Amino acid sequence: IPFQAVEVYLDNVVPADNQEDFTPESIESAKATLLGACFKAIVTGYHYDNTPFIQLTKRHGNV
Repeated sequence: IPFQAVEVYLDNVVPADNQEDFTPESIESAKATLLGACFKAIVTGYHYDNTPFIQLTKRHGNV
């Protein structure tokens, strides 16, 4: 089976207004933006548990 997924943290993405967690609305908004789209991921660092932090850049066309 080919490798299909990895757990990551999105760098510089935090809940709004000093909230402790993301609202259901913000999660749905992120899903609508991310699902089915093509992104380039750049590893920017690692959490203390060795999970990578990444930044995403949306890819356009076949680039």
